[in-house]
Amino acid sequence: MSHQPEAVRVPYLLRPLTIDTMDEQRPYYVRPGSISIAPDSGALTLQGGEKLKPASLRPPVMLGYVGIMLVTLFEGDDCTPVRGYVADLRRIANGNLFDTGTTADMPGDQEEANYWEETRKAERPIVACISRAAIKGAELIFDGDPRFEPATRELAALADKLEEELKKEQLKKAKKMRIPKSLKDTPSAGGSDDDPGDKEPLSPPSDNPDDSGKGGTKLKVRKHGRSVELETLEDD
Repeated sequence: MSHQPEAVRVPYLLRPLTIDTMDEQRPYYVRPGSISIAPDSGALTLQGGEKLKPASLRPPVMLGYVGIMLVTLFEGDDCTPVRGYVADLRRIANGNLFDTGTTADMPGDQEEANYWEETRKAERPIVACISRAAIKGAELIFDGDPRFEPATRELAALADKLEEELKKEQLKKAKKMRIPKSLKDTPSAGGSDDDPGDKEPLSPPSDNPDDSGKGGTKLKVRKHGRSVELETLEDD
């Protein structure tokens, strides 16, 4: 008896990059809107099916981005795996940019209840995070499952390293865009400002067309630093 063929699975390199499929122990950077905060408990979550953009690995700037990383720990003699998402919240000003997550209780309306249930199933809790204290110079604040504190601080260190790399790249680009010193120092027509020597006499055009080629009133240019002095020379 023949069986109907099944749909082939997408090759690994072509599968969409999402919160659920992101590589472990690798930092990604998302906007605060990708993170939801529960209105009743304040719990932070991610949506497992949300697609990550190519810039998630290396954003143009770090300010305004949240670093996230999927971590797996192994505990006990049997090395039981414990997975969780950790976050670096140091580069956002406040939590107003977070999305609103689901409440703990299911809504009474059936349509809202269906949406609540779908959203709830796709939520991936952030088990630990690190943030910056309100007082400048104070130590960083860690919150969450203490088992994930080393991984969270590692995420913060990787973010700091990437930020330094981006700053160096931006500085290098800025230097290339500056006007070369050789162009700045190029003397203008008639000599440099530092040349006080006399210039060749200038003969202004005559109003009389019959005077072309004949001598007329001549002006002699003298330069003193950045000032210019004109001297009238009489014809012989």
